Amino acid sequence: MEIQIKRVRKVSGFKSRWAIISCLVIGLVSMGLVPMGRYSCPLAAEEPYLIGVEDELFISVWDNTQLTRSVVVRPDGKISYPLLGDIQAAGLTPEKMAESIQQQLGLFINQPAVTVTVTNINSFKVYVFGEVQRPGMVTLKRRTTILQLLSLIGGVLETADLTRASLIRNGRSVELNFYQLLKEGDLSQNIELKADDTIFIPDNFSSRITVVGEVKSPKVIPFRKELTIMDAIVEAGGFTDFAKMDRIKIARRFSQAQAAATRVGIAKPQIIEVDFKALLKKAKSELNIPLMPGDTIFVPQSLL
Repeated sequence: MEIQIKRVRKVSGFKSRWAIISCLVIGLVSMGLVPMGRYSCPLAAEEPYLIGVEDELFISVWDNTQLTRSVVVRPDGKISYPLLGDIQAAGLTPEKMAESIQQQLGLFINQPAVTVTVTNINSFKVYVFGEVQRPGMVTLKRRTTILQLLSLIGGVLETADLTRASLIRNGRSVELNFYQLLKEGDLSQNIELKADDTIFIPDNFSSRITVVGEVKSPKVIPFRKELTIMDAIVEAGGFTDFAKMDRIKIARRFSQAQAAATRVGIAKPQIIEVDFKALLKKAKSELNIPLMPGDTIFVPQSLL
């Protein structure tokens, strides 16, 4: 990506182009990354690009080949330049940097005309950790939203706990709901990222549903909204021939708040019995109990 800003010119049309791009989520929807929602796309106010560490710059001085050169911004945010020595680059817009160089060169050259161009953006880095396909550092070359970033790294894993995912910016957590964004299509959560943002998506181990006993494939199932006991049994392959279907038990643990309300601060799991035969024969939907995070389903063995 190349950004060029001259001292007396401003790039036109940038804001309108990005307003269109930011709202084009059709590709993400078709990939299944996010369902189609009924929400508007949030657009951040346009901010001028600030030069950062490791950015590559091309400094052009009109009709002066000796002072025209490519430079890379050092870790201290400065560059070395003929006649001027070390000068600040990081934190300035290309336009402001061109003005600064032009003013300083004016002490040595008659009416210099300076242009600063960002030829390669290397300072726009964000970090993604946890349950994603390709965690780590990502160098962005343009304004990027959360959905666009997740698309770049292959999306989130099935084991992700979106209800506890977070975005850290400048050492503080940004108010953001990843579940609403990825599962409910609430595009108001699809904010633009900033340099050095960190996204952490934890696993859902503590929220998973465990199915054990007389089922064909005992397993651990990632929790999701509207998951019922029937769904869990089906995902575990159904019952074995020895299952006691009318005495299925769900062990439901208490929350930390509920446990703290007890005298000793410890609460035994709540045991819920389900008659699966009645559920199948009488089609009683109230018996198809919605599951909660951390539930354990036990299917006992029939003694007959």
